[in-house]
Amino acid sequence: MHDNYILSIDLDGTLLTDEKKISNYSLAVLKKCQKHGCKILINTSRSYIRTLEISEILNADYTSCFDGNYIFSKGGVLYKECLEKSICEEIINIALYKNIKIIVDKIDGAYRNQIKEYKYMCTNYFNLSYVNVSDCYKIIITNENDIKFFKEVIDSNNLICEYDSINKIYRILPPFSNKYNAIKYINKLLNNDYKTISFGDDISDYTSLIKSDIGIKVKNSSNVLSNIIFQTTTNNNDGVAKFLSNFFNFDMSTNYKNVKLLDCTLRDGGHLNQSRFGYNNIIKIIKNLVKSKIDFIEIGFLEDCIYNKDVARFNKVSEAERLLQNIDNSKSSFVLLTQVDKFDIKKLKKRNGKIDMIRVSFHKHLLDQAIVYCKIVKEKGYKCAMNPINFSGYNNLEIVKLLKIVNKCNIDYFTIVDTFGILTNNSFNNKLNLINDLLRTDINLGLHLHDNLSSSFSTAQILMKENSRYREIIIDSSLSGMGRSPGNLKTELIMYYLNKFNKNYRIYYVYDLIQSIILDMRSKYDWNIDFSYSISAFEQAHRTYAEYLKNKNVSYDVIEKIIKSIPLENKDIYDKKVIEKLYMDKEG
Repeated sequence: MHDNYILSIDLDGTLLTDEKKISNYSLAVLKKCQKHGCKILINTSRSYIRTLEISEILNADYTSCFDGNYIFSKGGVLYKECLEKSICEEIINIALYKNIKIIVDKIDGAYRNQIKEYKYMCTNYFNLSYVNVSDCYKIIITNENDIKFFKEVIDSNNLICEYDSINKIYRILPPFSNKYNAIKYINKLLNNDYKTISFGDDISDYTSLIKSDIGIKVKNSSNVLSNIIFQTTTNNNDGVAKFLSNFFNFDMSTNYKNVKLLDCTLRDGGHLNQSRFGYNNIIKIIKNLVKSKIDFIEIGFLEDCIYNKDVARFNKVSEAERLLQNIDNSKSSFVLLTQVDKFDIKKLKKRNGKIDMIRVSFHKHLLDQAIVYCKIVKEKGYKCAMNPINFSGYNNLEIVKLLKIVNKCNIDYFTIVDTFGILTNNSFNNKLNLINDLLRTDINLGLHLHDNLSSSFSTAQILMKENSRYREIIIDSSLSGMGRSPGNLKTELIMYYLNKFNKNYRIYYVYDLIQSIILDMRSKYDWNIDFSYSISAFEQAHRTYAEYLKNKNVSYDVIEKIIKSIPLENKDIYDKKVIEKLYMDKEG
């Protein structure tokens, strides 16, 4: 959007909630509009006194009160047109004589002639005979049936008479009163260089909505605006802000400061080469990722093994610490992942170095063991993330049972692990909603994705939008998506995207790693997307079944038939004997 816009916004029933408040979200959107060159014009029927506080809260560029009859800016009053004193006195005299209840709305406040207060505006009880009406901008007839007594004075003086169908009152205003006059006045002041978007909810907004470049009514508007075509959500649902956020393509739902990236190339990419990256490559990958200012670097597996410096697998944390001893850790946190059935947790010593977090992964049937591991990890002084393998394959009841247990654990992160890349947007949203409803609020979220359905990037964006306002989130990625076919979310892709929102990752260090190390590995280890893996994902089967059939050069239609025939109890844990038998049966 390159055009300049005046945003003409009514207050009551439009921008303000029914409680006469403006939400933090609406404030944030309007401030962002101003940063993008928009001018905020509060355009209200309210009096000056009742508008001033909101004008200051919004830091409005211009404010129009009394339906366009009193306009001011930060520099002072720009325009004013009040009711003639003699006309005000005539209306007051009729009201006093007929014992009619009215409100006299002046620059310094509003005055009523009945003891009882009105719900729709703040007024002062006063003897109207003694009110100085030299600066009266509006008189309100509080009983709609009494307007007939004022018809003659209204007609003879060409006064404007507006009916408020929501509060069932009439407003008497100076001749030619109209909120649209304020828009014309401000636009002229700005050399007519601005287009106008107007928002309103009642008859006083009608002309502005009709004549502006874009006129938007809120959903709770009165029926008198029925022929206004464009509508946003209600005043209680941030209708004004939501339209502006969409129109100007703001992403106001995502708090990018809470979004963190974790590169898992050395760990998840290790499934392709048995983690044999070579010592020099391991060091360069870590150093470059640190220079890129990525938030977390998972440097490998913590598992029972014989340590080899050329392999990103560690038998003890101390071996990882020796690797990191000459590497700066001021910009990035270092992480290890352990799987509960592959590591003796008794070997874990107290934290005394640069490894900041240990992620604990586990199959569904090993949850009790995972809880013990997480407890020990925290006792030893590390941050702890719980990573349930194939969480995307849990049904809703299993998720509820898992989260009930997780909420009793002392962990820092709970990771949504899409081991087989089976998450569609619908299933992800369903699981995410359950997590947001049930997971303890002080536990942050992680996300580990595989790209079987070519949807990892869009899934990551959903998590950022839905959760980053409330929790810190960690999104896993790897260089060029390195990982078992069809690969992971690409670090360079998500990093470039986040830099569009001022994250300031130094992505050229990632480019260097891809060009100097990863492209060569890609020529040796194929992790390209193949539809075989999409079939296994749709059927919620272990991706290695698809890999086995793909390597046998089986056609897609046969792959589909075989994978669909895998017994349910064998789908999520790979069993070579099962797939061999199904393949041989099909071949035979």
